[in-house]
Amino acid sequence: MRQWAIALAAVCICTLFGCTDGKNAEDMLEPLRLEYENAETMTTYVKLTADYSDRVYDYELVYAREDGVSSIELRSPESIAGLRAEFSDETASMEFDGMQLDTGALFGSVTPLEALPLMYENWISGFVESSYLETMDGTRTLVLSQDLTGSEAAGDEDVELCTWFDAVTYLPVRAELRCGNRCVVTCVFGNVVLE
Repeated sequence: MRQWAIALAAVCICTLFGCTDGKNAEDMLEPLRLEYENAETMTTYVKLTADYSDRVYDYELVYAREDGVSSIELRSPESIAGLRAEFSDETASMEFDGMQLDTGALFGSVTPLEALPLMYENWISGFVESSYLETMDGTRTLVLSQDLTGSEAAGDEDVELCTWFDAVTYLPVRAELRCGNRCVVTCVFGNVVLE
């Protein structure tokens, strides 16, 4: 009976604290950064919510990054499904049926679709203000809080990027861009492939 109780306690502790090989959040920062810096490609399905305070838009899209170029293809809403956007260090363009589109900035000069390339760049080179481990929906996550205030993208706004990564695979689970006291972009990631 005692051995059974010890085994049950060990399972509970592993579930509660996650099996991250005894690493703390700070030990995981450099391997996570290198994972994204060394990746040749990334593809993921994303549910993105953009909150302009007077209106809220929900998108479903596929985000891909290869050789420093990010691309997005919208899957919903149906009225703009098929819209494609491409971003590189030099250019950003959005096209739908041959027309250029402008969605308006959420903060600084950042539109909802530019949020994903901004996140990826900050996962590689952004300053980490704080990090900690947290369980989200049964998954042990490494949470990064990054202050983007003063960056070119943020303009004069106080902007924070908060990202939850799977603590074992380092794949993103959720991310939020917060401007002031308001969450302006929420991303929920699925089917992430990082190679």
